[in-house]
Amino acid sequence: MGRRADHSRADLVDLAATAVGELVTAEGYGGLNMRSVAGKIGYSVGTLYNLFENFDGMVLFVNGRTLDQLDILFAGLEHTGMPETDLDRLLEAYLSFINDRPNLWDLLFEHQAGHAVPLPDWYRLKLDKVMGRLEVALTPLFSNSKRGEFEDSPEQKRSAQVLWAGLHGIWSLARTGKLGMVSSDPADNLSRSLVETYIAGLRAKNAPKRVAAS
Repeated sequence: MGRRADHSRADLVDLAATAVGELVTAEGYGGLNMRSVAGKIGYSVGTLYNLFENFDGMVLFVNGRTLDQLDILFAGLEHTGMPETDLDRLLEAYLSFINDRPNLWDLLFEHQAGHAVPLPDWYRLKLDKVMGRLEVALTPLFSNSKRGEFEDSPEQKRSAQVLWAGLHGIWSLARTGKLGMVSSDPADNLSRSLVETYIAGLRAKNAPKRVAAS
C-alpha cells in the first residue's frame, strides 16, 4: 500500500483509534492487530508505527479514550452526598457501560502487554480520575466527626480501589461465563450486594467510638 498524505498526524491518530474501537466492538479484541487496523483506515502498517510505538501503545491509547468515556458518564451523575444513593447511581452507570460496550470493556481490562512496562503518567491520571469518582461517593463514610469536615485519606483511596476490584472480579467472571461456579445469582445482584455490604462495613468501621461510662 502506497503512502498517503490525506490526513494530519492528529487526524490519523483519531482514525486509528476509531478503527480499533469499531473492530473490537464488532469482532472482539482477539483478532485485533496492526494489519487489520491499517486495512480499515486505508493506510500502511508502517503509518501506524509512526503514530504509536507498538501495538500495545495503540491499545493503551484506545483504552485511555474508553476511560475518558467512563469518566464523562460518571461526571454527568448527580452527587447527593449519600453513599448508598451515589454508589448505586455509579454502579447503574457502570453496568450500563459494560452492557453497551462489552468488547471495549474487555479490551480495557483483559488486554495484556507483551512486555512488562509501567503505565505512563498520562494513563495513570485517567485511571485516577475515574477512581476519584468512587472516592467522592465514599467520602461521607470517612467524615471527621469532630469538625464535621471530610478527609481524603490513603485509606479512603484504598477502599475505593478494593471496591472497584471486587466489582471487576464479579463482572470478569460473568463475562467469561464462570460466575455460575460461584453463585447462581446474576452479576448485577451480586454487585449491589457487594456495594451494600461494603458501605455497611465502612460505616461501622469508621463510626465515632463511644467512650464507656465509668
